[in-house]
Amino acid sequence: MRKLLAHARAHGIPLTAEHLIFGATRAELEILLDRRNPDAAATPAASVAAE
Repeated sequence: MRKLLAHARAHGIPLTAEHLIFGATRAELEILLDRRNPDAAATPAASVAAE
């Protein structure tokens, strides 16, 4: 779970542990993706691969 949350954070996706533990609907996930931080999403893929 930590790696998934770190990956989401690295890509600017505001995913939380609660989303993973209690589940999230597809609609909720779409909203999270729409809210992602474009600055964080611009990080090089090499830094994410290190996770």
